[in-house]
Amino acid sequence: MLGEDIAIKHLLSKGFRIVERNFHSKFGEIDIIAQKGGFYYFFEVKYRTTAKWGGAEEGVSSIKRLRLYSTINYWLMKNYVVEECVSGLYLIAINQNSRSKKPLVKCLNMGL
Repeated sequence: MLGEDIAIKHLLSKGFRIVERNFHSKFGEIDIIAQKGGFYYFFEVKYRTTAKWGGAEEGVSSIKRLRLYSTINYWLMKNYVVEECVSGLYLIAINQNSRSKKPLVKCLNMGL
């Protein structure tokens, strides 16, 4: 949860309103659903303290991405939200090594 807590703090500082955390469906899970300016944003959070297995940016496989898209579509249908109100799917990549006290937070567009 540490990575998600860092991501939430980052999003709130950028003016987002958190709608839901850890939304589960039979397709998968969305870590954070947020809203800003009338649009919904869907976030996958990856947190790394070591680059041993690659950085956080490399943490989403093509299969995971398909599951995320299916979960987003399910959430939209369940909440009666039209796709025109969706900004997209984003990866919040958080990298923090042992020498740095402050994590490096990047937000990357994964499309939709």
